Amino acid sequence: ISSPASAPPGYDILISTVPHQEEDKQEITVKVSRDGHHLFELTTIKADW
Repeated sequence: ISSPASAPPGYDILISTVPHQEEDKQEITVKVSRDGHHLFELTTIKADW
C-alpha cells in the first residue's frame, strides 16, 4: 500500500507499508525526492506490542 504525504513544493514523499513475515509487524518505507531526484529512503519496522 502506498500513499502520498504532504510535502513542501518540489518535494515528493512516498510512504509504502508492507506486511512483515511476522503477523504483528509491518515494514514501512519512506522515500523522499526533490524535482524528480531521489534524496533518501528510510525503512523501519512497526511492531504492535
